[in-house]
Amino acid sequence: MRNLLIGVIAAMTVAAPAHAVTFTSAGAVATPGGPADPGLAAHETLLVDFDHAAHAGVTVATSGNATLHTGSTSGVAAAPAGDASRYLALGTGATATVNFAGLSLRTVSVYLGSIDSYNRIDVLNRAGNVIKTWTGNDQPPHNGDWFAAATNRRLFMNFGQGDDVGAVRFSSSGVAFEFDSIGGTVAGVPFATTTAVRAVRVRTPLPSFRSTSTVFGPASRPCLRTSSIPSLASHGVWVWSLQLDVM
Repeated sequence: MRNLLIGVIAAMTVAAPAHAVTFTSAGAVATPGGPADPGLAAHETLLVDFDHAAHAGVTVATSGNATLHTGSTSGVAAAPAGDASRYLALGTGATATVNFAGLSLRTVSVYLGSIDSYNRIDVLNRAGNVIKTWTGNDQPPHNGDWFAAATNRRLFMNFGQGDDVGAVRFSSSGVAFEFDSIGGTVAGVPFATTTAVRAVRVRTPLPSFRSTSTVFGPASRPCLRTSSIPSLASHGVWVWSLQLDVM
C-alpha cells in the first residue's frame, strides 16, 4: 500500500447574501481650498451630476420644492462642502427619485452636504418596495454644519445579489437636503475573486497516478490537462497548493 496525495479542488465561492443593502460613508477630505468630496470609488461610474445629462439608463424625477443651486443661501440651501457646481436641494416635503431602470447596479454613492437629522434616503427594488432606509440620524452629529467632514460625506450604498435595486429616493422633512455627484458600480464589470485549491492525503494501491487540472485561457474557457506521474508513489507524501485569481 503506497501513500499518494490527490489534489481536491475546494472552490470557495463568496456570494453576497440576498437583501443585504449596507451603508458606509467617507467624510469630506481636506484640500488647499477647504473640505471637498472624497470622490467616487475606483470601480464607480458617474451617473448624475446635475450639470450634464444623466448617464444612459438613469432618470431623475422630482416632486415638491426640489431646486438646483450653485453656492449657498442661508435658510434655503447650502452647497456640499467644496462643491462649486450645481447640486440638488430638497425643501420640506420634497422628493427626488433616481431611477436605474436601464442599469443593474452593485453600488450607488452620493455626496451629501450639511447632513440634517430629517434627511432621508430609501433604496427601492424594481417592484417599487423600500428594502433599506438611511436617515440623517444614522450620521451624527447631523446638525447641518456647512463645512465639517462629519456632516459633508460621500455615502456608499452596497447591494446584495438578491436586492435587484431599481431606484434610490431622496426626501426631506425640513430645509434642506442637498446632494450631488451620484455614482454607481454597473453589474457585469467583474471584481477580482479568488478560488482556493487545497490538497488532501489518501491511500491507494495504484502504481501510477494521473492528475487532471482545470486551467483558464485568455477567453476564460476552462480546459482539462491530464498528465501521468508514474513515479509519484515513490515520493511518499506530495503536497501542493494553487491559487487562481479570476478577474
